[in-house]
Amino acid sequence: MKNKTIKITLKSISESINDLALAAAKGFESVDKRFESIDKHFESVDKRFDNLESKMKNVEKTLSAQIVGLDNKIDDLNFHKVRDEVYVLTQRVAKVETKVRTKI
Repeated sequence: MKNKTIKITLKSISESINDLALAAAKGFESVDKRFESIDKHFESVDKRFDNLESKMKNVEKTLSAQIVGLDNKIDDLNFHKVRDEVYVLTQRVAKVETKVRTKI
């Protein structure tokens, strides 16, 4: 009877160890799945940051182009203003020269 009790005890210990090993394996699988889910989430976040960075670069290029365009417009307006002023001054000088010539 003692032998039978030892066999039953060993069998129940063995079954308990197997049950514990299965439970641990399932636990590790669950943890592994959670890590995979977290990895996918980080990949998604990384892609979003890449998209955001790309959009920011496009905005920067657009703003730079607009700034250059405004700078060119300002230069053009200044050029035309100076040209117009030179024309007006040339006309005035011409009038003064003609008046001076008529008085001499």
